Amino acid sequence: MRIPRATARPATSRLDNLTYEQAGKVGLGDLDVEEEAGRLWVMSLGDRTLYALDIGAAGNVPTSATAYPLPSVSCSAGVFRPWAVASHLGRIYIGGVCSNENISPYPAPGGFIDFPNLIGHVYSMDPADGVFSLELSIPLNYRKGCAGAGSGCQWKPWTDLSTATQVELFAGSLPSHPTPLLSDIEFADDGDMIIGFSDRTGFQYGASAPAPNTTPSDTSIPQIFAGGDMLRADFDPVSGSFALESNGNAGALAGAGVGNSQGPGGGEFYSASTAGFHFELSVGGYAVLPGSGHFVGSAMDPVGINSGGLLWMNNQGAMPGSRFGGYTLYASATPPTFAKGVGIGDVELRCDEAPIELVTRVW
Repeated sequence: MRIPRATARPATSRLDNLTYEQAGKVGLGDLDVEEEAGRLWVMSLGDRTLYALDIGAAGNVPTSATAYPLPSVSCSAGVFRPWAVASHLGRIYIGGVCSNENISPYPAPGGFIDFPNLIGHVYSMDPADGVFSLELSIPLNYRKGCAGAGSGCQWKPWTDLSTATQVELFAGSLPSHPTPLLSDIEFADDGDMIIGFSDRTGFQYGASAPAPNTTPSDTSIPQIFAGGDMLRADFDPVSGSFALESNGNAGALAGAGVGNSQGPGGGEFYSASTAGFHFELSVGGYAVLPGSGHFVGSAMDPVGINSGGLLWMNNQGAMPGSRFGGYTLYASATPPTFAKGVGIGDVELRCDEAPIELVTRVW
């Protein structure tokens, strides 16, 4: 459905208070193609249900979808909010967060606050039976890289409030208040899980658009500083289990942010920042090219300011967890871009098919 904006110019500032609280709750989350089975997996946010569409037959348009109810997740003072979907080795993985959105009263900004009920979860299931198993739980009460220098340095519970008494601000006017969306799941060549977190607040605020609590006479136009995160979980091939990184280490592999106080256990495996100001550039959409040793992800300010684009991160090699490239897709502090908000979604690869090789030796 398309809803007209009823404005003379697409860049005209317009109050849109009703959409603020719907971010992450309605519409579609992640989509993933299971090529081997010819299925498109879709996460529906409104009914919190996973759907599969048969896209195997070339040229056929799916006319129906198979629903896979999500597992019942017990969330204290919150709701399980799903988003991520991934297919891997015949299993389908989904990810979401216990939002802690029902916390009362909502804590005022200032200082580090422990939110033990703010947790990410990853589940997997075999499409043959639709039974979900818990693969990984991620406590989100760790100190993370700051979205803006000295502000937005931890995950906060989801909120539909937008006043300065609830939302952390940088320099008194710029929202810097990361709230987690578990937005993507990918897998490295060694089987480790790469978990992407986006920032719901970065969806709620636009670039140079009126804040949702303003009135038509209010001319304030806050600029959001989005702050996602990139995490890694070590895969144990013997037990088949995953263990979340700690102090920048994923199993025996040490990342680029060991001991930097910006992740679980006091460090982070993947480290990417901008000149000591924005310490978390990722906004949570990734793609891994098998055999390359790296992945590409969506980001804010990947190269210059007020921009959105892509980051390239090392998975292995001499400098695992380090950033080695960036690309700007847009650079503007004004509408219709999101500037420093979440303006880039998921990333997918389009690759040529491997060439046919003729050989003269067989063994």
